[in-house]
Amino acid sequence: MLGSDPVYQYDMGLGRPDEAQGVVTLEPVYEKGGGDRKWVEWYLKENFNGKGLALSYTQTGQENSFGWDKISKGLPMQYEIISRKISAGETELMTLGEAGAWFRENFTLTPSSAVCADSDSENSGVKTAWYNSRFYRLNLFFDGEKVWIRDMHIFDENYRERFLYERDKDRSCGYYNLPVTDGFRFSKDGIRAGMYLLDGEENFITGNEFKTETDGKSTLKASLDGKLMFIMNEGEAQISSPLPGWRLEFIYADVDCVPYRSACEKTLQMHFDGYDGNGYDYAVYLSQGTFTYKNGKISVIPENGIIKFELGGQIIELERQKEGGHIQL
Repeated sequence: MLGSDPVYQYDMGLGRPDEAQGVVTLEPVYEKGGGDRKWVEWYLKENFNGKGLALSYTQTGQENSFGWDKISKGLPMQYEIISRKISAGETELMTLGEAGAWFRENFTLTPSSAVCADSDSENSGVKTAWYNSRFYRLNLFFDGEKVWIRDMHIFDENYRERFLYERDKDRSCGYYNLPVTDGFRFSKDGIRAGMYLLDGEENFITGNEFKTETDGKSTLKASLDGKLMFIMNEGEAQISSPLPGWRLEFIYADVDCVPYRSACEKTLQMHFDGYDGNGYDYAVYLSQGTFTYKNGKISVIPENGIIKFELGGQIIELERQKEGGHIQL
């Protein structure tokens, strides 16, 4: 997500899961991104708003050879803004080599990071929070009324892209992680995929104020009024609510890339083909809460008002599951 619009890029092309998402980044060639002063000012404000955990970082400049005529407006404008922020002590500038050396000196493992956008570039009341650790990423999206998990992917170093073993002669290629929910690729035919919070009356849980805070190290907290609390840290993600009868429901379209295979009380088993036949089995686990499958819907029922996903790099062990304990989806 570095350099990308944390609010809107993810949904560009929504409903067309077989196509690539659009691009809105800090690259000055993009007129609605890095070439627009208003967008650049907004992006830098939100990216360096003090909620970035171990570090806040972005890249400036143009990574491909579009030519000076296409970047001559945006690049000097960005340098002017960045120079002002450096003079004000709001940020510091490094070359890529210097940034790499600084990172290696300060971290032996990939640190947790976050991007919390408390506004959007259109001033429409939309907010979002991205959390990344070495084990997973999770995105919360607030549309001004309700909040849901728009994206959740597992990072597993045992999953290897097919390019590790064979060359590819195509002009393009894709690199993927393991989806638990993919709000872009699982959406189609008017269905906006994600993991949604429902109350005991089957309604979306709504509120007026979505707030985020971080501890500056590895934890991100987000809340919706007093109704929902999210806590993400390196190895787990937790949702809690005092509301009676609430649950988390998986919503997704009937598309080939949906990975769900079977569920038992604490484990959701999945299989991902990488959109190119590169198959891999994996799972997501609960330390609090229970998976259910009813009327064609996957849900998580809280335990003592809490749902907690354990995401700390566990290896899937199909043989350790109880016989007959799984529900085929």
